[in-house]
Amino acid sequence: MIRFKFSTPDAQTLPTPSIFLFDVHRRFAAALHLFSIEDTVARGWPPQPRVLRQLFFSAWLYIPPWLRLRCYLLLGRFGAWFYGGGIEHTVQRLPFGLVLKRCIRYPSSAQNEPNALRLVERYAPDIPAPRVVDVGESNGETCLLMTHLPGQMLNDVLHLMSYAERDRFADDLANASTAAALFLFCNTLGGPVIDHRIPDGSGGPFRSEAEFNAHLTSHLECLPGDIVGEENVRYDHRSCFTHSDFHCTNLLVDRGRLRGIIDWECAGFLPEYWEFTKAMYSARQHPAELEVERKLWRYTPFGV
Repeated sequence: MIRFKFSTPDAQTLPTPSIFLFDVHRRFAAALHLFSIEDTVARGWPPQPRVLRQLFFSAWLYIPPWLRLRCYLLLGRFGAWFYGGGIEHTVQRLPFGLVLKRCIRYPSSAQNEPNALRLVERYAPDIPAPRVVDVGESNGETCLLMTHLPGQMLNDVLHLMSYAERDRFADDLANASTAAALFLFCNTLGGPVIDHRIPDGSGGPFRSEAEFNAHLTSHLECLPGDIVGEENVRYDHRSCFTHSDFHCTNLLVDRGRLRGIIDWECAGFLPEYWEFTKAMYSARQHPAELEVERKLWRYTPFGV
């Protein structure tokens, strides 16, 4: 419970609000909020995309690439007018089940996200990720055209989901976290890891987990063992293909089931615990690593 303390320089002309009236307002507000949630739940999940749109998109894939490229700018303008501006003006929904993303947050790794999506499509097609339609360049910026996924952002609907739906969603997300053992810790192109969690937002590629661990505390001029104890630091984790950003805004839900995982620009090959300790969704599978990560978080704010 959050507590507030009211004070006033002049109790005669500027009296403090009545605590009793605040309590009455709190009780009414809580009840009205429950009514609002009940109405939202009663409306149910939004309808699935129409068959006509799906058929149009299938035909769209057969259009020659050069013609699609010429349509992107026009579709982007229409999408901004029809759907509204996109996220941070970098992601814009387009007609016909398409999404256009300008890869400008991490210019040095602009090809990482499309390559990650191609890896998912080829080796893990059951993961509900966007499919790459085309990659082009406009005014020196890499543009990624991909399919639009159904569903709503998890942070918008989590409070509406039943406990059974939450359990199913957790199972879906766990199944989507497939791993493939490799030797390096790097992005999907074999280059530096891009991640908000590590110092300066990037580093590597790393030839061993010892190098990766050392980079996590490189801004402190010490090793992880100096902070959490050498006995708590492991060097034998597998290198696994990882989305690396299971944020609520990157997980799409429909009817209580996982329907999409978006924003793959941080994807790469990282220690097997990374997906879980960073998302803190399934931490029970790596309790020791999570405890080490929590201690390191105190010394390494995201993106520092």
